[in-house]
Amino acid sequence: MTGLVSRPQPIRAPRLTAGSLLWFGWMEAMWGAFFALLVIDELDRVWTWLRDLPILGEVGAWVVAFPWLLGTAVWGSTWPGWLRLLLVLGFAIGWTLGSIPRLKHVLK
Repeated sequence: MTGLVSRPQPIRAPRLTAGSLLWFGWMEAMWGAFFALLVIDELDRVWTWLRDLPILGEVGAWVVAFPWLLGTAVWGSTWPGWLRLLLVLGFAIGWTLGSIPRLKHVLK
């Protein structure tokens, strides 16, 4: 048995990254703002403001705030109320679950 040397495996310490925590905080803050605007009946003003932006501004807003603007578009649609509520809650829960910070294993 020549040439077979067992090397010790590096120790990996699980940790959360600052980026994942910031993303999760951003996601929660935006969904909180969305539902606050919904409760005080101001989502229509947000939608009007968005539509009045120049096209590059509107595209930029969609890129930065896609899940919330999608929720705003669905909420402002003429679909039945139960369907709009189900979709918006699905967006909020789905994007939140997808954004929960996960431990990253890094070499120590």
